[in-house]
Amino acid sequence: MLLPQGRTLNFVEDQLRRYKSTLAAAGAEFDPARVALARAVYVADSEEQAWEDAESPYMRALELGARVAAPPGGTARSPFDVDSVRDSAMFGTPDRCVKMLRDVADLGIEYVLFLVSLGDMEHGKIIRSMDLLAGEVLPRLEPAPGPPPAELGDWRAV
Repeated sequence: MLLPQGRTLNFVEDQLRRYKSTLAAAGAEFDPARVALARAVYVADSEEQAWEDAESPYMRALELGARVAAPPGGTARSPFDVDSVRDSAMFGTPDRCVKMLRDVADLGIEYVLFLVSLGDMEHGKIIRSMDLLAGEVLPRLEPAPGPPPAELGDWRAV
C-alpha cells in the first residue's frame, strides 16, 4: 500500500490503522514490507533556507498535479492537504529530517519514497539537498529489516 504525500502524519497513522484493521478482519497479517510512504524531501543547512528554497516550487508542483488530475471541463481539486504542507513535507536541516523519518518509523513504516525533484526548483539546489540527504540524514537511520539492497555505488553516476 502506498501512503500519500501531502498529508499529515496523524492522517497517515489513521490510514495505516484502518489498513491494519481491514487486514485483521480478513484474517491477513500486516507486513510492513508491503507499505510505503511518499514524502517530499528537501534538506538544507537551515530550516529557513529549506522552506525558502522548497515551498514555492513544491506548491506549484501540487497545483499542477491538481490541474492534471481534474476531469475535462471539471474543477481542479488537489488531493493534497495544501494547508498542512509544513506538517507533511520533510523540509529542513539534516537533524530535522532525521527526526521526521524516525517519527515515520515509529508508526511501523519502514519504506519511504523520497520526492526530491520539486517542480521547477533549480537543479543545483536539488543536487545539494540529495547530497545532504545521502551524507548526513540516511547514515543516521536504522536500515529496514531483511536483506540489504544491492550496492548502487555513487547515485550521481547512475
